[in-house]
Amino acid sequence: MNQLYHDQTIGLVHQIDRNKDKKLVFFEIDTKEYELINLILSTYSSFKLDVVYHQTQNGYHFLSPTLVDLKTWKEFQIVLKDINVKCSMTTLRIKGNKYPNESSFFYKSETKINSNRSKNIKSVCNLLNKVFQSNLQGDLDGDLQLVRYTPKIVN
Repeated sequence: MNQLYHDQTIGLVHQIDRNKDKKLVFFEIDTKEYELINLILSTYSSFKLDVVYHQTQNGYHFLSPTLVDLKTWKEFQIVLKDINVKCSMTTLRIKGNKYPNESSFFYKSETKINSNRSKNIKSVCNLLNKVFQSNLQGDLDGDLQLVRYTPKIVN
């Protein structure tokens, strides 16, 4: 059984300014299958969403700073719904402390630019750039939301 490395982690919430009609698009998988990663990246591209993705202990996290309306967010989820039915895609951790030594690879990221920076939230870009050394740019104002929680470890 895996042991929890730290009690609390930090997650980025998919709502900006607590507006339920505007969302950020997150996704995660618990596999490192190359074909699946490419399918997810292709979906971000087809929706014209910038994305930072990085390895986790068991798979990958995908985080976009591009603000979309609720309809687009739901359409994105429908496209990938069968890949990870357990993830609500509302919060993703941005702190590599769920497993021992996770920080040695958690912060190494890739960035795919698929949108115009005018659709990206500046505060989210700044946070992702700081945490993952990405090169995102954003022009939209908006207050990001962070939460602290104890991550669940699924065996």
